[in-house]
Amino acid sequence: MPWLLGAGMLSVFINEYSPVSQILVTKEGLLPESFVETPDYYVIALYDSGKAVRSSTYTDIPIGNGLRFDFPQLLRPLRLANLCLMIENIISDKVIEQVEARGSTMRGQRYQFKLVRSLTWWSAGGYAMLIPSAGYLLLVLVYVVRAQAV
Repeated sequence: MPWLLGAGMLSVFINEYSPVSQILVTKEGLLPESFVETPDYYVIALYDSGKAVRSSTYTDIPIGNGLRFDFPQLLRPLRLANLCLMIENIISDKVIEQVEARGSTMRGQRYQFKLVRSLTWWSAGGYAMLIPSAGYLLLVLVYVVRAQAV
């Protein structure tokens, strides 16, 4: 059974570094982004190599509790350098928030970025291995403690 625990932990760990296709952006605080109009938002993912990938644009929708920005290709989290939240403008686009892409959740000054991973068969299998093996180890621990008490 310990091998089952190890295999489950490995598959969950590997899923943490799996590619993502969406980034969830949420706003911190209670004040709205703008009192006059709602800007058009998009996210740019910058890689270490300098390559930039642009997400889909949300037109006239406030961020509020969160917007999921879809990317045309899968993003590799280990190779990401920065994430930029941008406002689309006719003259020139403006960077609102820029964070270093380290980990699955990044917090900026006003916005929070979270890499959204879908539940794959690999990660579901990992959780399916972790639950029974953790229960088995708990039963073994109870058995050992009970044997010591007698």
